[in-house]
Amino acid sequence: MAEQSTARKKIFISHSSQDKPIAEELCRELEKKGFGCWFFNRDVSPVENFAEAIVDAISQSFVLLLLLSENANKSPHVLSEVSLAFDITIPIFPIKIENVKLSKALKYYIGTKPWLDIYDRPLEKHFPAIISAVSKLIKADEQIKDPTPVTQIPDAKRKPGDFLLQPIVRNFYEDNKAKEPATETQVPDTKYKPGLFLLQSVIRNPFEDNVAYIKIPGGTYKFSVTGKMETVSDLYFCKYLVTNKRYRTFISYLEGKEKELEETLPLKEFSRKLTELAKSIDVFLGYLGTNPRGWGKKLRSDYDEDKRLNENDQPVVGVSWYAARAYCSWLSCLQQQEGLYRLPTEKEWEWAAAGREPDGSLRKYPWAKSKGEPNPELANYGNNVGATTPVGRYPEGAMPEGLMDMAGNAWEWMENPFTENKIGRALRGGSWDDRSGYLRCAARYFVYPRDYWSFSGFRVVCEFAPGHG
Repeated sequence: MAEQSTARKKIFISHSSQDKPIAEELCRELEKKGFGCWFFNRDVSPVENFAEAIVDAISQSFVLLLLLSENANKSPHVLSEVSLAFDITIPIFPIKIENVKLSKALKYYIGTKPWLDIYDRPLEKHFPAIISAVSKLIKADEQIKDPTPVTQIPDAKRKPGDFLLQPIVRNFYEDNKAKEPATETQVPDTKYKPGLFLLQSVIRNPFEDNVAYIKIPGGTYKFSVTGKMETVSDLYFCKYLVTNKRYRTFISYLEGKEKELEETLPLKEFSRKLTELAKSIDVFLGYLGTNPRGWGKKLRSDYDEDKRLNENDQPVVGVSWYAARAYCSWLSCLQQQEGLYRLPTEKEWEWAAAGREPDGSLRKYPWAKSKGEPNPELANYGNNVGATTPVGRYPEGAMPEGLMDMAGNAWEWMENPFTENKIGRALRGGSWDDRSGYLRCAARYFVYPRDYWSFSGFRVVCEFAPGHG
């Protein structure tokens, strides 16, 4: 590791790559005044893993200085850095270098934080205000005695300027009433993958608009397909089906329109990895083709222009099993770990959906047994609406563990074949156009992997678990 990277820094400067000149100027001025700064373009050597270096630098900083701009709003790198600082209670000081509104994702983390406007130039006239604010933040942090370890709930006596995080735990079995924070609150794992941060058994992926993945604890149960007792490991299920918005970002990337994402994962590199994956699966490469320039058109939803089904927050439908697998591979490559994201198997999906009632029994439907048989308040099914609905539209039908739309709205592609002949791929969950019987946790269906329909979408799972390297 380079000497600059190992030196203890006081200020981490988070910025979009397009705002590098302003970040450099601010870094120089702060260091003239005696403040140590961590600056990506200078402080990461060519032989270092840049993601690990960033995690180390933020963890060792007193303040994260966030340069807010339209570019920063769109940058997954900036969001990832802010998320980590938020999770480990590093003070965040936003500085607006452009007159822009916060993105929804950034608003989640810093919506209540005061900021400094410096979008009128010259930049130098704002230096005294910046220096003063940073000095106060660092002084407050240095005065903290016996700071709380990050593996415990932060002490309520933290000094002003520290970002205090006191998550609330809610129990869906007890009228969703707020409970005392759990003892496992905010445990950032030292081996966490870039962009993934643990919070109350939830991880978030900034490359997917910071969507939540909820930990479903493993266990053993009688699997409906085999009739045998099967064991399932802990697994993180995405709270929602993949939406049109999230999937369109993937297609836009394939078309060369997502420059920030290409900085993380060059399109040429992903093309190589996806081709390798396709070669390992029957017919996949023949379906995909060997020309990456045609993949965007090939993998685009067949209903992308259908007004009934194409709103941003509706689940993407009309995508083949191969397209769903390609999306999962893309997420994994963005996180620099192949296989990190994938489709669930039927065994995993049924275990998650059937859940555990307070008495230890499994559920017939994903919602609590006390809510009874399907009705229009619990799920989108039976052509009651005539189309898919925005994900999360049916909170009454949510799993007690927090997953949404596990029954109805869109069938979900599974990783495994429907039968041993491996011709058709399994789907679970039922859809907007199916009768209520298909909403059962044990109900299944199959479609050929190259086919796509207005009723089939997918949900992603993450293999990450604390302690995984």
